[in-house]
Amino acid sequence: MLLGSSGCRADLFFALTDLLRNPAPPPGHLTGMLAAPDVSASSPVYVRNLVHTLDQIDALVRRLVREVTERQIHWQPPGGRSWSIAQCLDHLTVTNSLYVTAIRQAVDDAKPDRAEPNTAIRPGLLERLFLWNTEPPPKVKLRAAAQIDPNPQRKRGDLWFAFAHAEERIRRLMIESATIDVNRTRFVNPLLRGIRFTIGTGFLIVLAHNRRHLWQAQRVRETAGFPAA
Repeated sequence: MLLGSSGCRADLFFALTDLLRNPAPPPGHLTGMLAAPDVSASSPVYVRNLVHTLDQIDALVRRLVREVTERQIHWQPPGGRSWSIAQCLDHLTVTNSLYVTAIRQAVDDAKPDRAEPNTAIRPGLLERLFLWNTEPPPKVKLRAAAQIDPNPQRKRGDLWFAFAHAEERIRRLMIESATIDVNRTRFVNPLLRGIRFTIGTGFLIVLAHNRRHLWQAQRVRETAGFPAA
């Protein structure tokens, strides 16, 4: 049967999501299934920079997922000493969703009170240290909390769809944040209870965390023993 293999079903999924997109979709509209607002030339500089970086990351993830087979995406280095590509992506989806929920609450509770929008995100000292440790390559390795442990069973197409959906929610938040002070409005870190970061820092954390595990996923492909197909 033509669609009998998971690889064929995943390829069909990508083809269908491409068809569902507009003829000339704006950057960042990953699946065409969510009507996120667009970034315009009048958007604050920091918003345009955030969305541009998010778009670059999403393009890299999409290419990575399309280039690997079902077997390759679930392969783990010998002894399970590191996550598979699938586990990296699922971990990002779960973590990003938690951050989106926490930041969304702060954005909705904040009152637009700026005559002029922020032009840049200015993290504090502790926030800069947190960001430094989040960027790849890892400086201090920490065990992931149980709530963000990856699900190793998700199929390739499902992994992409879930990741894209979470990213589109982040993109919407980035754009909507233009009406509030992202350097003063704070949210409760969903993984570090009691720690409150600014919304601007939250967006930077999401991007840095994406880069960290995309770097990890790309290293898996370079590991000895990685399947040829």
